[in-house]
Amino acid sequence: MRDFGIISPYIWLGETGKLLRGSPDAQVVAFYLMTCPNSNMIGLYHLGIPTMCHETGLSEDDTYKALQRVEEVEFAAYDPITETVFVYEMAKFQIGVEMKPRDNRIKGVEKMLLQMRKCPFLHTFLDRYAAPYNLDTSLFQGAYEGDVLQAPTKPGSGSGTGSGTGEGSGTGKIAALSSTEKPLRKSRAGRFSYPASFEPWWLAYPKEKRVGKKKTFDAWKAAGSRLVDANDWTSEKARDWLQSQVEAFADSPAGKRTRYVQESHRWLNHGRYDDNPSAWEDHDGDESGTVRCESSPGRPHERDYSGPDETGDQ
Repeated sequence: MRDFGIISPYIWLGETGKLLRGSPDAQVVAFYLMTCPNSNMIGLYHLGIPTMCHETGLSEDDTYKALQRVEEVEFAAYDPITETVFVYEMAKFQIGVEMKPRDNRIKGVEKMLLQMRKCPFLHTFLDRYAAPYNLDTSLFQGAYEGDVLQAPTKPGSGSGTGSGTGEGSGTGKIAALSSTEKPLRKSRAGRFSYPASFEPWWLAYPKEKRVGKKKTFDAWKAAGSRLVDANDWTSEKARDWLQSQVEAFADSPAGKRTRYVQESHRWLNHGRYDDNPSAWEDHDGDESGTVRCESSPGRPHERDYSGPDETGDQ
């Protein structure tokens, strides 16, 4: 347990602090994640829900709701399967923006990370801090890649055509991202844990229209499947394409006019990733939230993969 930590009073005035106003339970959980006995200077650590409930005095349901809120404002992420926390900016405020190559704290950080090799947020941490902290990333080769969250598969399950490999007589069309995107598992409280490779897409989409994370994840996987089938791509190339398209959209005038931006799962289901990015520069929106664009040259151009609209999973 740490003897002390650094908490800036400006947290009450910053963007995240303002977003947490009106959610007292979320405020309690946010401060608890920064100061609890399990916390450390890198913000990546193990923490069970029963411990959190006991030490904050919140019920299990209220704790999960509060965690959902701190995730929504991008303060922290929690994985109920591995019972791990990642407070995104913890290291920045406890350690600093960067460390010089001869900083003795580097070894300490690497030691903490080696203890979290099975944490689904390890690579997210490394993407954010490895370069400015001069961390030796070779130490983490073969670390968590999603297998911890893999649900059991039935021999011969799956559908479609092709000659995939693996257990049973299933096919390569079970899911386009199946080589790296393992099926989700549900916690006892009913919350899903998402693979780390989905998070960059989710965080890149315009913040105000990130709605229905579970539905968006399902739509993201389906979009990858369509790209693999239509272009004979690998799942990795499909992921890279979706990521580059969402980043281009978010940075464009169309993506910044959030009044006209579709909700995240609809953007994927309607095939908006297949638009020509140049059309996003000359934005023509309407009240329905649809951007009128032409298809990208050479890209499959099908629209509205979503079927009947559904509500829920907000």
